[in-house]
Amino acid sequence: MSTNIEVEKPILTPAEQELFDSLYPSRGRRSKFEIKMDLLATIEHEPLPTSIMYATRLSWKPLIKLLKELEDRLLIEKIWSNEKDARVKFIYRITDKGKKTLEIYKSIEI
Repeated sequence: MSTNIEVEKPILTPAEQELFDSLYPSRGRRSKFEIKMDLLATIEHEPLPTSIMYATRLSWKPLIKLLKELEDRLLIEKIWSNEKDARVKFIYRITDKGKKTLEIYKSIEI
């Protein structure tokens, strides 16, 4: 007994699809370096930790470890909220060094 189930795919504009494909090409497993470059590209557009996690398809613990490595190398910075009751305690921002690194990576990426 076979059942055909149709899965509805999200509809993206051509520009959104191009951005998604450029950030997440289906090349199979990503190297640690590729994941770090994906993180930089994502942080450039999305500073919230949970959003970064979903966009880069990482679980929380590996994400935090990699963000710490990028922060130690001064490629990103963590900005803490001044509000006591803020839902978001901190966000990430790409630094000038991080932007330059990402620019170089994009220029040599095949």
